[in-house]
Amino acid sequence: MKKVYNEIYNGFYYLIKPFFKYGKAYILLILMPAIILNPIVSIIDVLFTEKFINSILESTWVNAILCVIVFQATYYFCFIVSDVVNTLWVPEQFQKASKRINISIFKKSIQTDFCYFDDPEFFDKYTWTLTQYVNKGDSCALLLRNFLSNIFTIGALVILLSQNGFFIT
Repeated sequence: MKKVYNEIYNGFYYLIKPFFKYGKAYILLILMPAIILNPIVSIIDVLFTEKFINSILESTWVNAILCVIVFQATYYFCFIVSDVVNTLWVPEQFQKASKRINISIFKKSIQTDFCYFDDPEFFDKYTWTLTQYVNKGDSCALLLRNFLSNIFTIGALVILLSQNGFFIT
């Protein structure tokens, strides 16, 4: 079982390593909204529901309306920031990173002896690397983003629940 986990980790690390080397800005741009904004949005969902229900139960409709306005504005602001980052900077940084990765592949292929290119297995791996390596590495980066987003969201909600004393003792 340990061997399977090592193979998965090594494959994942092998695919994502060039993005950490050549695309640090891309990795930061896809990870920061997932690490910061997604937990904030989850906390807003919980707090909004709590404050809204409390305002209705206390019969203070003005507070309920203000609560809706403030939380919805914050909620949409988080999504707008995330969309602006994803629309304006992420594709540009991905292109820069993919160009740098392809340049490194070309530099390594220049140093390779020509007799290896006659080998069909080597040539298949070489063409796969040129056509699919960047896309598979990007898939691993997005998988890492989703994993970290879920971990940070769960952590934020557990902290929120522990502060409000919802745990049964």
